Amino acid sequence: MTSAFVYYIDEFTYFEDRVLIRGWAFHRGLYIVEQGYGLPDGATKISPWQGIRSEDVESVYGKIGSHARFYFFFQADTSDYKNILPIQLIFRMSDGSEIRLSDLWMEGVKRGPYGEDHLMGAFHYELGNAPKGARVLEIGSRMRSGISNRNAVVPRHLKFTGIDIMAGDGVDVVGDAHDLTRYFSRNTFDFVYSLNVFEHLLMPWKVVIEMNRVMKKGGLALILTHHAFPLHDIPCDFWRFSDKAWHGLFNAFSGFEVLRTALYDRVRVLPHVVYQGTYGTQHASAFIHSMVIARKIQNTHLKWDVKVDQILESLYPE
Repeated sequence: MTSAFVYYIDEFTYFEDRVLIRGWAFHRGLYIVEQGYGLPDGATKISPWQGIRSEDVESVYGKIGSHARFYFFFQADTSDYKNILPIQLIFRMSDGSEIRLSDLWMEGVKRGPYGEDHLMGAFHYELGNAPKGARVLEIGSRMRSGISNRNAVVPRHLKFTGIDIMAGDGVDVVGDAHDLTRYFSRNTFDFVYSLNVFEHLLMPWKVVIEMNRVMKKGGLALILTHHAFPLHDIPCDFWRFSDKAWHGLFNAFSGFEVLRTALYDRVRVLPHVVYQGTYGTQHASAFIHSMVIARKIQNTHLKWDVKVDQILESLYPE
């Protein structure tokens, strides 16, 4: 594929046994004459190009993008993601050449929370520029999915500590994040981060207070959790966060300032039953991930002396 071919994937998703691909494409020097898709089993479906009116693309690229949009909605085997991710888009040009687009799902990854231009990338940049020996704490460090954040997130020149409610790979300290000062001294860490854990914390405000106590002044915190996501790890799935919710946790009273917040990975909420209260939810904004980067600006005097075991009958499940 040459740089003369310009495209973007807006949606690559599925519902039951139907796959949806929506986006736009054009070539700076040729005409697209046919369009289609290729399935993992080698089957293809090709039809004449019928570019859909696209004022948004035209406003950026000029007349060449005036009819650049395409839309595919077709039946496929959606029983396994391995049947979906390899699907290709096919474009045949006026000179007889063919362009195939693979890894359509990568568009979402680039826009998601782990993209280099997003909050995770910004936090990783700060880690990379930290002095040798700076201390990093991960809350919820157990390798449940087989991925070591110690290796993926934290540069080797920094001193990493992982805490988790359960023992396992990636865990240095077994303990509850609600009681960080039970395991660590005050003003210890330059960085604290947590990935997909805060929704499982019974009292996240208490964890933020504890984070403040074990962090150094000027230290950075990054939290990634969910805005809209299915219930999981029942019964210990407690919270969902918008990008505005972070200001209720990280503020001058808890000893922080919010630097940036963001929502990533747009999703649709599709009701099983439509009535007045659920109508239109599939068109409203919802996102898989919510993130915040905050800086400790001062020590907090807030206290929350309630213990988790005073509320829950048992600790968190595996």
